[in-house]
Amino acid sequence: MPLAEFSGTERYGIVGRIGQGGMGVVYRAVDRERGLEVALKTLARLDGPNLWRLKREFRALAGVHHPNLVTLHELVSAEDQWFFTMELVEGRELLEALEGDGGERLQLRATLSQLALGVAALHEAGKLHLDLKPSNVLVSPSGRVVLLDFGLVGELEDGHATRRPRSVSGTPGYLAPEVLAGDALSPAADWYAVGVMLYEALTGARPFEGGPLEILAAQEAGPPVPPQARAPDVPIDLARLCMDLLARAPEARPTGVAVLAQLGVEPSDDRRPAAPGYPAPFIGRGPQIAQLTQAFLDAMRSGRPTVVCVHGSSGMGKSELLADFAERLCRQPETVVLQGRCFERETVAYKAIDGLVDSISQHLVALGEAEVRALLPADGGALARLFPVLRRVPAIAEALREAPAIPDAQEARRRGFAALRALLSALAEARPLVVLLDDLQWGDADGAAALAEVLRPPGPPVLGVVAYRSDEADESPFLRGFLGALGAHDPPTPTREVVVGPLSTEEASTLSSLLGRDAELTARYAPIIASESGGSPFFVGELVRFLEAQAAAPSDEPVTLSGRLTLEGMILARLGRLGQAARRLLEIAAVAGGPLPRRVAA
Repeated sequence: MPLAEFSGTERYGIVGRIGQGGMGVVYRAVDRERGLEVALKTLARLDGPNLWRLKREFRALAGVHHPNLVTLHELVSAEDQWFFTMELVEGRELLEALEGDGGERLQLRATLSQLALGVAALHEAGKLHLDLKPSNVLVSPSGRVVLLDFGLVGELEDGHATRRPRSVSGTPGYLAPEVLAGDALSPAADWYAVGVMLYEALTGARPFEGGPLEILAAQEAGPPVPPQARAPDVPIDLARLCMDLLARAPEARPTGVAVLAQLGVEPSDDRRPAAPGYPAPFIGRGPQIAQLTQAFLDAMRSGRPTVVCVHGSSGMGKSELLADFAERLCRQPETVVLQGRCFERETVAYKAIDGLVDSISQHLVALGEAEVRALLPADGGALARLFPVLRRVPAIAEALREAPAIPDAQEARRRGFAALRALLSALAEARPLVVLLDDLQWGDADGAAALAEVLRPPGPPVLGVVAYRSDEADESPFLRGFLGALGAHDPPTPTREVVVGPLSTEEASTLSSLLGRDAELTARYAPIIASESGGSPFFVGELVRFLEAQAAAPSDEPVTLSGRLTLEGMILARLGRLGQAARRLLEIAAVAGGPLPRRVAA
């Protein structure tokens, strides 16, 4: 459905258009609540595939912060409009910025170093860009390099590779041979694109030109003409790095660590991504896994819905517990596992279950058309109206086109909830079904009503696992509404609790040893880390990260207070690196002791 020119919302005022791509339009906007200008990316056309990509782009990078990656702010839905906001980066595209500097190689080297830091940080956060090209790299007037446009972002599944792409996307001239061939992808695919940009910066031309098949044939025929053959005055070390990055085989290209080393760059602690990288090793939690497994078996035997509430304080590893349980379930080929997560910085309809609906759409897209039609409820049109992302499923999009309009909003909502329940019932009748929802302390009251309706007895025979922070349960609109509704059902929905507390000292010590890159160093400090962390997996990870950063710094002792590593010392050291404005804001938040409106804090 084509959308009219975006005119903004009560909070976001449109200043002007910045640019437009195949999926959406980017505007310069004013965030009136925060009092600053932002970039706002919205859809040119509201359909299922585009909405899926917009949400996926935001959620993939929303928790990752790095100086060389654009910062994403909020995802918003307002009636038929979906958009997200991000940092407004003023600057020129990569090659334009380099040409404007008169071709000075010192500037190229500094710019390339920042580009490499951004790419390495992205990979450390477990992501692949898959669309790196000069127009997606901006250079600010101050010389800051920023990567943006993550519409094709991929997830690293084991720190090394991701699934083969369904289709080739991106600009052919910057795509690695394995991307064009449809093979499994790894960080090497992004480093190939960096090599193409470096080649272009050195010579003024790309190594290969033409359509996808022509470029793939040229790549397989042999390496490109060396940069020094086209531009004799190029620095030999950069020309050598360029050719290494353009190697035909992914394993022959230098890794991110090797690229940074060749450029003489050492990422400091504050230039590592704030989000964790590849999933941390899963330690302990035997009793909790046993409780979840038993709840699954009981729910399948009883033939009725069962809800398990997984809760604990922040940083205790609830998400890791759910991920491990999901992995165990996925080893059973017949079991369907639908997963969703609630994000704090989102203002979307039915926020608590929006991720679940995305997961349903992904599952249905992977099925055959005949199987989807057999599962689809009679009121598929109402389902598509309430949850537009489901329109990416052809059978549901067709049902919407054939369905009459529902002018009454309450009736549309009632029918949409009923259709969602019917769809999940059909899925549960076909195969064992588990729904895993994380971070529901940030959910909404409307999402609570929808999920409670889906899990209302009798049926469907589904295990619903909801995870949330214990200390926010009393203040959460979702949890108050959802837990109350479960008890009010007649009969009540069976509910169990799984508490996630601190790791034991032995478990925390083992985790710290496994997280460290320097095995000898972390093994030596493992008992101290276990004690200082209080059994919190989050603090274990942060202490390991701080320890290794301190050890790499030019000092005799990797530490802090009283000659040893401490949690207090780590916090004080990080406070000491904050700028005056950031430190002042932190002081205000600390004195407030609770949430503050953004305008008040500013």
